[in-house]
Amino acid sequence: AHVLVLPPPAVDEATFRAFCEKTGRGDGDGRSNERLAPYVDAAKAVAVQCGAHVVDLNARSLSFPAWQQRLLSDGLHLSGGGNQLLFELLTDAICNHLVDVAPGRLPWHLPRWNDVRVLV
Repeated sequence: AHVLVLPPPAVDEATFRAFCEKTGRGDGDGRSNERLAPYVDAAKAVAVQCGAHVVDLNARSLSFPAWQQRLLSDGLHLSGGGNQLLFELLTDAICNHLVDVAPGRLPWHLPRWNDVRVLV
């Protein structure tokens, strides 16, 4: 089996709290990077223990310029920019760490589009 461990991205605490209050969803349930850190550390430790590769979206998001505005839509969930970053990190991990399942290396199970003839 091929396993990638993906800790969650960082949280923009103020933006998420404001979003929750504005939409009547409480105060954000105390979501914070401080509370997230033990979960991120545990995910990384499990990955090391199991020999899995870590796609560290958390660390990468924190190092991204203006990450709060560019990567998160409401302070918690990924925006288009955040999904783009996740796509790039996953693609890199698959191509460089799971090479036997990298794009172009998997067998075809169906005919290619140009091998199909249409009968009219």
